Amino acid sequence: GLGIPAEPLFRSSILDEFLQSVKKYYEIIAFTSATKEYADSIENEIENEIKYFDYRLYRQHAIIYDNHLVKDISRIGRPLEKIIIIDNMPQNYMLQKENGIMIKPYWGGDDYDTALISLEDILIKIACNFDDVRKGILFYKDDIVNKVSSNFSRKEKNLLNTYGNYK
Repeated sequence: GLGIPAEPLFRSSILDEFLQSVKKYYEIIAFTSATKEYADSIENEIENEIKYFDYRLYRQHAIIYDNHLVKDISRIGRPLEKIIIIDNMPQNYMLQKENGIMIKPYWGGDDYDTALISLEDILIKIACNFDDVRKGILFYKDDIVNKVSSNFSRKEKNLLNTYGNYK
């Protein structure tokens, strides 16, 4: 399974290409801390022509832990060795750090944002070469940091150092 944050995802050709490509290797679950109504409006736009998301999870599916709203992926009924959660806020996956990949949020209009393209390649390599995705995330840690996380702001780097798994 692949947990994708639903907010803010703006429809783009890069996003469509990414979802089409990783859909061949992963079950895609959109897990957002947003309300169902808000998230559905965005996710419906993303899935306007092609259905990408196998399931959708919302704020009510998250838990409060250490004063944070957390996406506890152990509760979604999939083996943890098969789940990768991609999120722009590492505290969202603080209970399963080894399953998480932090990605910079995409606000639209940035033609030079290549994080999804870089991540697509890494995710495919993990799917093809590792029975346990956590071992793949650890193996490709340097690629993730250099290609996906390299343009993080100081605030994002601090969040990653506090809550993330690849310092």
